[in-house]
Amino acid sequence: MIDRRGFLGSLLAGFVIAPPAAAGVTDWFNGVKLGATMPDHDATFVQGAWNGSASLVLVDFWATWCAPCITAIPHLNAIHDRFTAEGLHVVGVSDETVEVVALFVTRKGMRYAVAAGGERPLRKTLKVRALPYAMLVDARRRIVWRGQPEQLDDATLRAQLDAVRAAG
Repeated sequence: MIDRRGFLGSLLAGFVIAPPAAAGVTDWFNGVKLGATMPDHDATFVQGAWNGSASLVLVDFWATWCAPCITAIPHLNAIHDRFTAEGLHVVGVSDETVEVVALFVTRKGMRYAVAAGGERPLRKTLKVRALPYAMLVDARRRIVWRGQPEQLDDATLRAQLDAVRAAG
């Protein structure tokens, strides 16, 4: 007989054993849909600003209390450093207060644009429930990729940038 704890453990074990499926499960759990238009938001930028002329925007949903989010910061800094000249704009989005995020950004050395707060948080509007979570948005504000920030490697980013350029 399996009790509730045993059932939950076996259910979670399925996700741990099959890592490629985990991204799909996370995509299902989060409400971001490929091809959808990125909704408007009213977050305040505590560092940088939205770059409307970028070919592609990487939006990373994160929080100061999220250990995997903090672990992703060096990777996102590196992406920012390598791909800004090629038309990629990196934006970290937190629905925490501006004061909390501003202090954190300074302490952790985040080099990309960071937005926080707002009455219409982008994370809530898109129904992003699991963090960290990222999406790539083209110049027409269409979501062209979604997943975990650590899944973004140079090949994936170059392919997305090439596809956006080819679409004109």
